[in-house]
Amino acid sequence: MPITIQDRDIYVGNGPKSQTVKICDFRNNRGEYENYFRIRPPRTNLEAELKTKETLEAAKKWLKVELLAIDEIAKSPVAAGDGEDPPADAVVVSGERPDGDWFREAKRAVEKVIERMVKEFTGSPYMHRVEHCLHTSLVQQLRAEEVFKGTLEIGDGEKTGLVHKEWPTKPNEKRRRGNFDVAVLSKNFQSAHMKCIKYFREGTYVPAIAIELSLDYGEDHLERDLAKLEYNALAAGYIIHFIRGRGPTDEERGLLKRDAGSNVQTAAVFNKDKQRWVKHLGDAELKESTVSA
Repeated sequence: MPITIQDRDIYVGNGPKSQTVKICDFRNNRGEYENYFRIRPPRTNLEAELKTKETLEAAKKWLKVELLAIDEIAKSPVAAGDGEDPPADAVVVSGERPDGDWFREAKRAVEKVIERMVKEFTGSPYMHRVEHCLHTSLVQQLRAEEVFKGTLEIGDGEKTGLVHKEWPTKPNEKRRRGNFDVAVLSKNFQSAHMKCIKYFREGTYVPAIAIELSLDYGEDHLERDLAKLEYNALAAGYIIHFIRGRGPTDEERGLLKRDAGSNVQTAAVFNKDKQRWVKHLGDAELKESTVSA
């Protein structure tokens, strides 16, 4: 249950090496945050102390001044990916949150592809040499799904597909934008704002689903990917975290755990010799096993 201060819901997350305090924006929707504070090291009785603050201003000042908390939103959690940087002054259309049959089918298709990739990496972690190759495979597999074979009109008689690599994020408080590794546009979106080549090239449309896929990166990268997805507050976001040559750290174990109602879900595989630590999308945490020779 959230803590409420001045009618704002606040969610506290507890990890082995850090804690988070996420303050909802005026809409009070979980996942749509005005501030995303991180506290290191964890503090005993954080929630009890936070409940004593009578105003949001007092709570934020206490977090920043006394606990030296870092606001992940203010420090640009949406750093650019490996594609070209999107224009900082581009208009971002807040597309309607997709629902209904199409969105449910789209989520099922995305999750089926992610589970397929988890299975492949668990059995053959060196099938792909570099991360970019994995991204390419993810896009190809998604585009092969029937639900993503449609197109969207983008103006001047032009059309685009539903699955894209390096789709721009919304700007943060410093007007910086980054890129999602892979994004799925909603087939239901028919806003006139989208039907403009300029807006399409600027990445105006907020995607329905975004996926962050990393290969052989550590906990800092995982933390940034999670912050990016949570800050952008999409209808659905997914993390795929693949590691070769080592097992998980305590911090990674904590970051990969997700609340049942979270709009961001995680999958992961760690590979060291014949040991595997695997988390499927439906799992609460990593599970260890040994691969037979």
